[in-house]
Amino acid sequence: MRGTPWINRFQKRALLVNGAPGALDAGRVYVATKPANPPTGHKRMTEELLARLHHRAPAIWRKVQGPARLALMAVVVFVLARNLGAIGWGKVVRNLPTNPWFYGVFIVNYCSLPFYETIIYNWLWRTGFSVIPALLRKRVYNEAVLEYSGESALFMWARDHTRIG
Repeated sequence: MRGTPWINRFQKRALLVNGAPGALDAGRVYVATKPANPPTGHKRMTEELLARLHHRAPAIWRKVQGPARLALMAVVVFVLARNLGAIGWGKVVRNLPTNPWFYGVFIVNYCSLPFYETIIYNWLWRTGFSVIPALLRKRVYNEAVLEYSGESALFMWARDHTRIG
């Protein structure tokens, strides 16, 4: 495959799988010196750019990761504040329960899932109680932002704080 730098890995795989002109013969692979449609112009520049970015993506992500997480949190707070503002802050305050038992039961109910998930993830990942803030964040994202978006936030946390990443 030397001498044909414009054949990318998908074209190589296609030549190996589809037979001619990359037919297998006694363990040898014969590849045509020029593919039918070599990438030219914009397509070739795009492939070269993606190849360069592929190697630099982890370094770029490490630089962008912190601000991206803060931006996501700011968007969540903004959307929640905007939705509550649409109802009207006066109505929201007037309709809050006055019985303190409500808040005790609410907190116990809201934290029960993260508590049990802490037990499960400690068994899987040996995280201890350090996973609780990530699990609470997961719960908020799943309920207030988009279902299952908290799962991605949790696994991003796990990649940075456990041995799974």
